Amino acid sequence: MRIAIALAAYEPNLDYFFEQLESIQNQTHSDFECFIQFDSELEHIYSNKKFINLINDGRFHWNKNPSRLGFKKNFEAALSQILRKSEAHAIAFSDQDDIWDLEKLEQLLKIFETLPPLSIVHSDMRVIDKNEKLITTSAWKFEKRGVNNVDPLDLVVRNVVTGAGLLMDRALAEKFPTILKEYDFHDHYYASLASVYGQVVPLKRSLYTYRIHGDNVVGVKSYSGLTANPNKRTLKQIAERTSEVWSETKGRASAIVKAATNQDASTIKRVEHIVLSDVDYGVSLLTYGLMKKIGRDGDDPLFRSVLVNSLGKIRSFFKRSSQNQADHKNPKNS
Repeated sequence: MRIAIALAAYEPNLDYFFEQLESIQNQTHSDFECFIQFDSELEHIYSNKKFINLINDGRFHWNKNPSRLGFKKNFEAALSQILRKSEAHAIAFSDQDDIWDLEKLEQLLKIFETLPPLSIVHSDMRVIDKNEKLITTSAWKFEKRGVNNVDPLDLVVRNVVTGAGLLMDRALAEKFPTILKEYDFHDHYYASLASVYGQVVPLKRSLYTYRIHGDNVVGVKSYSGLTANPNKRTLKQIAERTSEVWSETKGRASAIVKAATNQDASTIKRVEHIVLSDVDYGVSLLTYGLMKKIGRDGDDPLFRSVLVNSLGKIRSFFKRSSQNQADHKNPKNS
């Protein structure tokens, strides 16, 4: 089965970039095409002798955006190239500075071929620093990432799928070629869609090495507990942040419910009832989080995310109530 790889690049470190591309070029599953979408200049790639072998490899397709698109839209542009120019049945994503295990595509494909349509399989990863010192052999264990909790409600609240580790059905991109504004990242969006229309399956094996070097769009951080405050926010800032997080989650929930218009699934009804309904002021949301915490997998990070959202939902309710009372007392201001 042919696999198309969507790689978004922006001013890459050439040493890291070459190592990434070489690890793709040498995959044991050689039936692939790699669509590299540059959001910056690429002339220096063509003029660099180091990349000649890659440039001459017909499986690599190089394209430059006419103007800067940004991280998310650059991936969307790479997907557009794939949908127009490739007949691949599966799509993988790639960052510009990771190192893939040689059997990464092969191992993902073995699981992918057993899944129903519109599904995703994703793998764990090792993490190294800029000096290539090993931080962890498993980002999932490092973060206590609850990769088994992947129904639509779980994924609306928080994402557990990393783009560089996933392989997804091409039909998912054909059905939803535009990454909605409510989702900051392509992997979160397609994982949420797959949870509605297919399956999201974890392959609990590290199949690539993620490099932390200071310029990453997204990093990897260890889970440090329910009350951790790494950004040293004040109580007022924490309260404001809960409202921001809740607003973002509510936006994702509305978007995924709309995308699932023709799906009569109980999981979507749960999203509508627990996230979008204001009837119980967030009690159902908090109860759902507690059940995840004490459940079989004991998903503490998910509970933390739910708790933040619950506080944001309650705060939002009281702010609206106060505003309504003020408007009632002063109708001229409404």
